[in-house]
Amino acid sequence: MKSLHKRLNRWLALSLLLALYPEQAPAEKLAISGIELWQTSNPTISKNRGDEGNAIDGDITTSSYLTPGGNDDPSTFGLDLGGTTTVDHLRVAKFGDIDGNGSAPGFGTFDTMDLRILYTTDSGPLNSRAYSPVSNLTNGVHASELIMSRDGVNSAAATVGREFHNYDSGLAVDDHGWYSLTFDDVQATGIAVEFAKNLENSTNFTHYRSYEIQLHDVYEQPEYDQIINVDINATTGENYNDASPVESAPIWNHVANGNDNPSNLIDSLSNTATGVSLSMSGANGRNDTTWSDNNLLEDYLFRDSNGVANVLIDGLRDGALYDIYVYTGVEGGLYTIDGETLAAAYESTGETNNTTYNPGPPFDAWIEGENHVIFKGVTSSGGQILLTYTGTSTLPGNFAGLTIAQVVPEPGAVTLWMLGGVLLLAGISICRKQVK
Repeated sequence: MKSLHKRLNRWLALSLLLALYPEQAPAEKLAISGIELWQTSNPTISKNRGDEGNAIDGDITTSSYLTPGGNDDPSTFGLDLGGTTTVDHLRVAKFGDIDGNGSAPGFGTFDTMDLRILYTTDSGPLNSRAYSPVSNLTNGVHASELIMSRDGVNSAAATVGREFHNYDSGLAVDDHGWYSLTFDDVQATGIAVEFAKNLENSTNFTHYRSYEIQLHDVYEQPEYDQIINVDINATTGENYNDASPVESAPIWNHVANGNDNPSNLIDSLSNTATGVSLSMSGANGRNDTTWSDNNLLEDYLFRDSNGVANVLIDGLRDGALYDIYVYTGVEGGLYTIDGETLAAAYESTGETNNTTYNPGPPFDAWIEGENHVIFKGVTSSGGQILLTYTGTSTLPGNFAGLTIAQVVPEPGAVTLWMLGGVLLLAGISICRKQVK
């Protein structure tokens, strides 16, 4: 009977843990398996330029005008997700002078373009699928990376009127960085964007020169009841005090150069000291750069690919669930917790190396997979979580800081917890009776 009692207790404990801390779906930069162009009014007419793959190759230094030379037709580019995938975020780095004639009449030197954002659940060639407008189209992601347009975003129609966005002119003037458009989650096999030059443009060409086009599933953050933010300082000790991916006005713990064991870290929500500490070891050294205008990312610890560096988080609530946001410096790296490895490559490195921009372009937004990674729903064991990081064959791994966010159990979990307690008491009572 004791064996039955133990099995019952284990089952109830596991049920309670799952109820209090349900599994959270991961978010990620989505893989795009293909891109196609066609005439909007007649999808059977291909508008592939031949080098359109440059817009989805993961390299911000390559680009394509997407449509063939001389194209004057409103056109559409379709992005193939390779299967049904949750998607809610379109992110684009494009050139404002979309036709390349250098004297656009739309807005200064930039052309004005009208866009419509669509999705499909069909399979087959992209130009033969049926498409529908996305719902609740919204400018930006987390209030950043706003698209520049004269008529704004029409949420209901899924359109953008007279956008003149420009990623990078190469002159450090009128540079807007990436633009983001978000929308309600859709289970889609592809996303399409209709683009046409606005009637105010007298230019003869309709292109959409893009450096990089991405699709994302934006992580919907749960509620947190403790948030600890850590900024690793290097030689100059530049403190970062601005927004994180979690909070708009956080409190940061600044770890001075040479301090590998900061303790009693401050909780940003309550502005009080906690018993949480870090123990850092194995790094090759610290570095301070000017490759970004973000002080958090510019100074960091680093570790080459010949070994791993450790960051032990201690003093957590045992068995509680945490989201761990790791800030990945200007070179990115490979990061591991509990056997899960996530990779990051910061934008200013041209996705591949840090010599493309020096200094890098302005910091645009917190983008998962570029300047941070998120380990979601990590359970502390013995009050500890171990993070390791290392480099790739070409670049060292960077560790610029982290946010430790304790997840609040969902409201329904309280009811389940109470039910679990009743079941536990009932189980104990049954076992006692059987023993008698």
